[in-house]
Amino acid sequence: MHKIINIILIVCLLGVVTAPSLLANVGAVTNSPDVKMAMLKFQQRLLKAQQLSIKYLQLDMAKMKEEHERVPVNEIEAIVKRGKLRVAMYSTDTPPFYFIDQNNVLTGVDVVLITGFADLLGIPVEFDRSAKSLDEVVDKVEHHQADIAISKLSATFKRSTKVLFSDPYIILKQSLLINRIELAKQLQGRHQEEVIQHLTGKLGVVAKSSYVGFAKHFDQMEVVEYKSWDEIIDDASTGKIMAAFRDDAEVKKILKDNPDKALNLLSVVLTDADDPKAIAVSFEDRKVKDLLNVYLKSLDLNLTTDKITNDYYNVISTIENKINQRL
Repeated sequence: MHKIINIILIVCLLGVVTAPSLLANVGAVTNSPDVKMAMLKFQQRLLKAQQLSIKYLQLDMAKMKEEHERVPVNEIEAIVKRGKLRVAMYSTDTPPFYFIDQNNVLTGVDVVLITGFADLLGIPVEFDRSAKSLDEVVDKVEHHQADIAISKLSATFKRSTKVLFSDPYIILKQSLLINRIELAKQLQGRHQEEVIQHLTGKLGVVAKSSYVGFAKHFDQMEVVEYKSWDEIIDDASTGKIMAAFRDDAEVKKILKDNPDKALNLLSVVLTDADDPKAIAVSFEDRKVKDLLNVYLKSLDLNLTTDKITNDYYNVISTIENKINQRL
């Protein structure tokens, strides 16, 4: 469109400039009123065309200016311009990472981390906790229903085909809670470690979580998906299933908070099976991912399962202090 307008404008300008001389030349040849009138009309049409082309050019430039002012330079600017950071989070509380406390306030390691990030951007957080599964939390980012997802999410290969992940802010270990009585039945004189490596029976995992995929490594076990972790623990402690399977933060929390159930369960941490937890963003938001990585690196938290489980309030205080130093 710009080229067309420029061509029209040039033609018009040439026409306006040359028309007087053309009239003079024609006048030199003849003083016919018809010729003079024709040339006058020709000049008037050229002037109108010039005015029209200038008008369109002005409109086009105004439109370009409006689009430039309206469209943000990058996705970070778009989020800031919107005035809020949309964060997807799993609907089920998972302390100490995200949960409603006794004052009915959403808190936890994940909450404090992402709120601090938003504070540095100068905008509030809008949490969306409508996701009924951890996989659905990831889907919300993939479908642009949220800018970021954080819910102690495992950064798995399958999920990485849908979204981008930040660097891990904590690396947990895959772990088992095995029913002691059911395990004893499978020993039959063999070493406990050998039996655990070749467990048979039912293995409980949270449905639509990363552990459905991780459980495939136990190829001799029947994987049973549950709606909640509490149900899995109940069935593992009573022997309805051989074992419960999740990260070591959840396993250690059961041992600490439910000693009665823990009596029937043997905890096994799979030291060679990492479970990195990271923040998800969409493929289009690479600059957001890069900024999250800078943010996490600057905090230098070195979080561990034992720190969060045994010294939660000090961990939260440390995170908040480091964030405040950067505001």
